[in-house]
Amino acid sequence: MASERRFLIALVGIVLLAFAVNLVELVCSAGIPAVYTQVLALSKLPSWHYHAYLGLYILVFMLDDLFVFFVAMKTLQVTGLTGTYVRHAHAVGGVVLVGIGLLLLLKPEWLAFAG
Repeated sequence: MASERRFLIALVGIVLLAFAVNLVELVCSAGIPAVYTQVLALSKLPSWHYHAYLGLYILVFMLDDLFVFFVAMKTLQVTGLTGTYVRHAHAVGGVVLVGIGLLLLLKPEWLAFAG
């Protein structure tokens, strides 16, 4: 009973954290990358500076995702679902990858984004 309650609290926490992160990412994904790359392009930087600044931006952009990932993994360790979760996640991931591979071989147009 107590372990089930801890799991539900952890699950609600993960959902709320993911929602908050996605709100922040919505703003970051909408215009900041376009402005950032435009400023870099107009700055006439050497190629390696340009790519270093892009790498820095990507690293900072990914920090919140890494935070959510580590919180989720720690939560799974605390709730004791790690072994079962990993087995099921690998099975689901394998099925998804095989499905995508088959689509790439047989119907690649289904995976293309039409604009």
